[in-house]
Formats: sequence, structure tokens, C-alpha cells
Amino acid sequence: MKRVVVTITSIPSRQTNLVKTIQSINNGTLKPDCIYVNLPDFYPIFNEKLDLQFVKKIEELDRVKVNITKDYGTLTDLIPILHQTEERDLVVIVTDNSYYSQYFLEYLVKGYNEFNCAVGFSGIAYPETTINLCNCLRYLCSNKH
Repeated sequence: MKRVVVTITSIPSRQTNLVKTIQSINNGTLKPDCIYVNLPDFYPIFNEKLDLQFVKKIEELDRVKVNITKDYGTLTDLIPILHQTEERDLVVIVTDNSYYSQYFLEYLVKGYNEFNCAVGFSGIAYPETTINLCNCLRYLCSNKH
């Protein structure tokens, strides 16, 4: 694995949450090498243009690289970064309506390294004493669903 990168997009109604989402990722025990924020210049479904003042605010956050792009719908998280990442990069797609645990990236990378498979994380938070995320990953990777 060369780098751990996070990628995210947002829609106008959720952009107020995006700063806190990015901050929660940056406050984790494992910091990403880069957080790609892919924002369409125009949102056809909402008939809205991108707010450039909002872009300036996002660009001030640590580790953030903003890509102003075409709207690819649900693939806007991924398509704009394909030419900016390499095969060995671990790409983590996140959503703009969640705040992430401080262990989020650390546990995903541990699971990936231990089980050598794609891993996912649901939005459900469990106390650390109740459930071990790596055990969940072991189950998911060993049982082909």
C-alpha cells in the first residue's frame, strides 16, 4: 500500500456538514495522506451551481484537495480521482452525512492489511468493549457474501 486516501462528494443541502465530516477524519488516530473532495460545478438534479465561497472554506482544511468536476451522480466520489491515485493506493470512500470515529481509518487499514480484501464500515457505532471491528472484518472477509 502506497497511500491511504479518502474521497468524498457532497450535495448542496449537506455541505454545511462537510466541514465537520472532514474534521472527524482528520482527528483520527490514522491520518489520511489526502482527502479528495469532489464537487460538481453544477448540480443538474437541484439546478444549482457550486458555491465558490464554500470551496474556499473547504480548501483551508488539512490534507484536502478539492476537485471541481462534472456531476457523475453516485460515482462523483470516485471518477474524479482515478487519474490522481495509483494502483497501490488504498482508497476509502466516505459519505458527507456522517462523523467518523477516531479509529475509523486505523481499523479499516488494519482489516485490509490483515485479511487482504476490500473492507467496509457501517454507520453504526459500537462501544469498543462490546464489539471488535477487526473481528467483524474477519467474518466478512472469510464468508464470501
